[in-house]
Amino acid sequence: AWCQTCQQEAAATEQELVQAYRGRGVRVVHVLVQDDQRRTPTVEVCSVWVARHGLTVPVLIDAQFITQAFVPMAACPGAVVVGADGRILARAHGNPTLAAIRPALDAALPTP
Repeated sequence: AWCQTCQQEAAATEQELVQAYRGRGVRVVHVLVQDDQRRTPTVEVCSVWVARHGLTVPVLIDAQFITQAFVPMAACPGAVVVGADGRILARAHGNPTLAAIRPALDAALPTP
């Protein structure tokens, strides 16, 4: 199975980011770089991931680890906050990634 930290973050993402920032212009995307056997994920693997964690956001496959260049130490799970201008505002990895990026996300958004 996927590591416990990745699974916890996937489940928390829906509540802590998608739902909490709904209507504030935040877009969340999950990127899978490998399946639970460390192989390139398939569409079926993505479907299982979405169903298991109740995700409502796009899930992309990064078979060549291109996105890992933007995550500290190429660690999983990782999170990157990108501003509207394309600049990276924050990066974090490990547990709790979401708590580490929320201040940067809040600072980048207008007050609700």
